[in-house]
Parts: sequence; C-alpha cells; structure tokens
Amino acid sequence: MNGRLIVAGLVIAAVAGGAGLALYQARTAGERIADAAPQALTTVPDFTFSDPEGHPHQSNEWMGKVLVLNFWATWCPPCLQEVPTFVRYQKSYGDKGLQFVGIAVDELDAVRDFRRAHGVNYPLLLGDTDAVRLSQRLGDRLSGLPFTVVFDRNGQVRFRQLGELTAEMLDTHVVPLLGLPSPPGS
Repeated sequence: MNGRLIVAGLVIAAVAGGAGLALYQARTAGERIADAAPQALTTVPDFTFSDPEGHPHQSNEWMGKVLVLNFWATWCPPCLQEVPTFVRYQKSYGDKGLQFVGIAVDELDAVRDFRRAHGVNYPLLLGDTDAVRLSQRLGDRLSGLPFTVVFDRNGQVRFRQLGELTAEMLDTHVVPLLGLPSPPGS
C-alpha cells in the first residue's frame, strides 16, 4: 500500500511540476495575443454572472471601457497579491474609462467576506464551471489562476496574462489603452 501511495505522489508531483513550470513561464513572459490558444476569442464574449448579492451582470455593461477581466479565487495566493494593485488602479483610472471585473471561481461567502475585508472597489462576480470554460475560451490553456484578459474600448483583446498581473504590466499594457501616456519608468 505504501508503494502505491509513493508512486501516486510522484505522479502528482510530476504533473504539478510541469504545470508549475508552464505557469511560471507564462507569468514571467506575459501571454501575448499570439501565444494564446489558436481558437481563443479575440473580442469580449457575451456572458452573465451574478454578484455576491445575486444581481446578474452582463459583459455589455462595460462596453466602451478598457476592461480588465480577471479570473481569481480567495484561496489563490497570486490572486490575492494582485488585488490591492487592481483596487489602486480602479481608483486612479476608473473615471478615465478603466473597469476591472473579477470573476471568482470560489464560494459565495468567501468572496463576500473578501470584498468587505479588502475594500474591493470593482465588481466581483461569482463564477463556476461556466467561468472556467469562459477563461479557457479566452485563451487560458492551463485553466490556471489568476488569469486576466485586457480588452480595449472596442472590445478587442489586447493582452492576456496567466499569473499575477503587476503594476508594471498595467502601466505597459493597460494605461496606454486609456489614451494616456504610460507613467514614467514603465
């Protein structure tokens, strides 16, 4: 019995290691449009997910804005790492046409509690297997979290990122879409 557990553990470790390497490579390089799966969507898809209060939200609510669509979970450390940056950028650039939307692959109570505790100032929607399928359709080949897709004001995909989206990446790939110069040093 112990031999089977060791073999099973080694198989799981090998799979996790391979996925971790792929995630690291995607995270450090940023997933450019050409790197996405060939069948990946290139425009904002139609979707409807509810917020923690049960109110449905449709993707067309944010048409005409630069949309940063982030798939995340409260149990995902890199996801939690990027949220304060998103809050800061939403506050700084929201009135200039920037809109973050988080689609949580998580439990209702966890998302509700997280939003309250961290002062999230952008919509958090609750996803399930439909959210995972949507992220895959948008190019998340590994079904990893966090996964973020940036759309320009015309709804065209301009950037994809598997792994944490940093302030530097936002300065490089998002701020210019607002028609503003990139901050100095980016």
